[in-house]
Amino acid sequence: MKKAILIFLFYFGISTFNQADNCRYYGILRGWDSTRCGCCQGWVIEIDGKRYLADSIPNAKEFFKSPFTKKYPILVFLDYEKKTEGCDNRIVIKCIKVR
Repeated sequence: MKKAILIFLFYFGISTFNQADNCRYYGILRGWDSTRCGCCQGWVIEIDGKRYLADSIPNAKEFFKSPFTKKYPILVFLDYEKKTEGCDNRIVIKCIKVR
C-alpha cells in the first residue's frame, strides 16, 4: 500500500511540475477592458507587442492573491491558444503566473 501511495505522489508531483512549466510565453497583463462591443471586452494581454483579449484568467482567485498582482501592468508568464472563431484578437489562457 505504501508503495502505491509513493508512486501516486511521484506521478502527481511530476504532472504538477510539468503544468507549471507550460507557461512559456512572456506577456503583460494590462487590466480589464470594459468597452461594450463584440471584440472589445475582456482581459487585455500584450504578447510580443500585440494586444489580445481573454474572457477569463484560470485560477483567478489564486492568481490575484499575490502581492505582485495589485497594480497594473503585471508582467506574466503564460500559455495560450488563439480562438479560431470570431474576432482575431481573442485568446484562451491555459496557464498564467507572475514573472
